Amino acid sequence: MEGSLLTLAWVAIVGFAVFMYVLMDGFDLGIGILYPFAPSEEARDVMMNSVAPVWDFNETWLILGGAGLFAAFPIAYAVVLPAMYLPLLLMLIALIFRGVAFEFRFKARSSRHLWNKAFFLGSLLATFAQGVVLGSFIQGIEVEGRNFAGTMLDWLTPFSLFCGVALIAGYALLGSTWLIWRTIGILQDWCFRVARRLLIVVLVLVAAVSLWTPFLDASIAARWFSVPNILLLSPVPLMVGFLAFGLWRALDEGREVLPFAFAMGAVRPVLPGVGDQPVAGADPAGDHRVAGGRPAGNPGLPADRHGLPDSDDPDLHRLQLLGFPRQGNGRHWLSLMAVIIEGGDH
Repeated sequence: MEGSLLTLAWVAIVGFAVFMYVLMDGFDLGIGILYPFAPSEEARDVMMNSVAPVWDFNETWLILGGAGLFAAFPIAYAVVLPAMYLPLLLMLIALIFRGVAFEFRFKARSSRHLWNKAFFLGSLLATFAQGVVLGSFIQGIEVEGRNFAGTMLDWLTPFSLFCGVALIAGYALLGSTWLIWRTIGILQDWCFRVARRLLIVVLVLVAAVSLWTPFLDASIAARWFSVPNILLLSPVPLMVGFLAFGLWRALDEGREVLPFAFAMGAVRPVLPGVGDQPVAGADPAGDHRVAGGRPAGNPGLPADRHGLPDSDDPDLHRLQLLGFPRQGNGRHWLSLMAVIIEGGDH
């Protein structure tokens, strides 16, 4: 029981860190995406200054999430990292490049325009890479046993690239609502106009991702649209619609704080919504079994740290959320946070 609680605690810590990173660094990166389109150089200075006190702290959440995954769930870390090496490497390089541009822009004179472009490109590439990683998680990671069994380019699919574009629009919306709250005058008026357009774009892209996801794999569609899962998932689009309507009204009424609050609130239902699937069933060809012997198709998200029913290894435990098995050659496609965790009380 104590081990199960510890596992759940670490799941909560890692999940909270990722969630907070999307919230806090999302608007930060969004400002970088909007940066070259600002109405004036003075407006760009104001945009930079609005995030100067918080931008480096925001990225601490990313470090916490990555370190927590490595420390608590090493097998999950060992599966995810090889599958996502290239997009994650691109993200880290872009974040470093962006941070350097942020610092040097204030000191540069003749080369300031170059650092402006670097800040924009770093923000754009980091956001796109994060969206690609998210899309790759949704579509699945191929594993054999408890090792990554795919190729370095498995992440490169139309769906993952589309998710990268969608996240760019989402972060830009967060950035525009942040600037509405933190600025005044011409820049604020410009952000009101931009936020309205971005809201429409984001809704279209989120709807497209939601409609596309069930077609990635038949098991996803079966789980999404089976009873009672469809009843459990139905509040997600309703919540997104409610928050989008509230955001539109707040923008239309010229509110300053509410647009940012509604935009941040919309992240809460959208992120879990992309991975609300039940656990996978058994795969006779591999080591993957449902914790507690739960049959395939049964809903639930168990987090069990006990030995498997057919295993003699008391140290083998699992947190298997959102798994999608594919028979053949002992391979599975693990969806978002579907991991096999090995370790014990060592």
